[in-house]
Amino acid sequence: MRSSDGRGDRAIRTVAPFIEAVNVQLDTGRTLADAVEHAVEQFPKHAEQFVIDRPTLADTFGLRDELMFPRDDEIDQFMFVRDDHDVLEATADDLAVDLGELIMHCALGRLDRRALAEMLDDDFRVLVDELFDMGVLADAAPAASLRARWPRGYGVTRLQHASLLYRTPRCTVLVDPHFNSLFEPYNLGATFTLSDVLPDLGAIVISHSHGDHFHVPTLMMFPRDTPIIVPVVPRASMLCEDLAALLRSLGFLRVIPLSWNGPPLVIEDVEIHALPFFGEQPSPHQAMRHADLRNWGNTYVIRTPRFTSWFLIDSGADVAGSMVEVATNVHRRFGTIDVLLSNLRTFVPQSPLYITGGHYWLSLDPAQMQTYRCGRSLTLGPVGVATICKLANVTHFLPYAHWWGPVGGKAGEEESALVDALDREITAHGAPTRITWWRIGDSFDL
Repeated sequence: MRSSDGRGDRAIRTVAPFIEAVNVQLDTGRTLADAVEHAVEQFPKHAEQFVIDRPTLADTFGLRDELMFPRDDEIDQFMFVRDDHDVLEATADDLAVDLGELIMHCALGRLDRRALAEMLDDDFRVLVDELFDMGVLADAAPAASLRARWPRGYGVTRLQHASLLYRTPRCTVLVDPHFNSLFEPYNLGATFTLSDVLPDLGAIVISHSHGDHFHVPTLMMFPRDTPIIVPVVPRASMLCEDLAALLRSLGFLRVIPLSWNGPPLVIEDVEIHALPFFGEQPSPHQAMRHADLRNWGNTYVIRTPRFTSWFLIDSGADVAGSMVEVATNVHRRFGTIDVLLSNLRTFVPQSPLYITGGHYWLSLDPAQMQTYRCGRSLTLGPVGVATICKLANVTHFLPYAHWWGPVGGKAGEEESALVDALDREITAHGAPTRITWWRIGDSFDL
């Protein structure tokens, strides 16, 4: 299942041909005014979504404010998918909470078709019958649990892509969960399910709003009283929806926005500290056209009686700050970081549709739009991570967030090369860090 979250987001995706047409003309050396005029001729309906005033276009061209800052925070449409094809659309209206309940029961696997039908009203019974008839739902035996292979005690387990499971004898903390997704390769085979992570779950931690980290269909599988920690979003925008408001609209009762450098949230024997997330913005070195446009996020320090861990996700540097600067403060505040985790890829914009399908390019002012492909990485990469390893006196580094792969296998083709590059940089920086190679499903125990 995938979700569509807001009219503004859908409108932006539909104007991708207009954005591409403008950039094709810019690549030939035409001015922005001429490029926009040419795109208007090709896509007059798409042009209605933009502010286009020929005399002032070089200073004012951009997306209309009501799309840049959409006012709706609710899921308004669900698309059920099988074999990479949309097979059924359901308009949410007032049904989002009920749809969420249905998805949760299906994920838990405790009810068969007959039991589901008995608990639903007539409208939902029709929907469920359609889903069964189309093969989206099926009565099936529960998948074999992978949890038995994980040691008890203190440690962290690598799930798919950016998902991690921190473990202590008293509880677990799940990071950026992502199950049954269109991101996953179709030949993946057995992988993690809700039953693997639900026992002893103390909280879910969300880093930022990108779909490979904040996956609404996966979150809807969890009981509605699950504590979910999210970044504070001062103003929702096309770059970052109000995560807390959206989750509450789906019926979640314990949504906790956690501010940078504030008091930690304590769950059992785990402290969860929210730290800044700099980087992965539309520009690594320039401010956006509006001050409120930002990919809001948190990195987190997870502190237990046995170890202290910090995961960096896709962070780097931007005009608001640098994770290298944060590392100095982290070491001062927490001492040695026992376990650091980070994505090692460099995100260098190559297209105006990069990352989120046009949102990043549309966040720029007209002058920036013409030089978007600046060649600078939005993320730390091996050099930046090695610098942080040195500054934070990191003992162990674990790679993650390099895509999906089979349980027991590697994540993506490039992870080996990235880890080798980091190894060279750690040596060059004189960091005390040992890199641990781990595969999907492996646990690192302390």
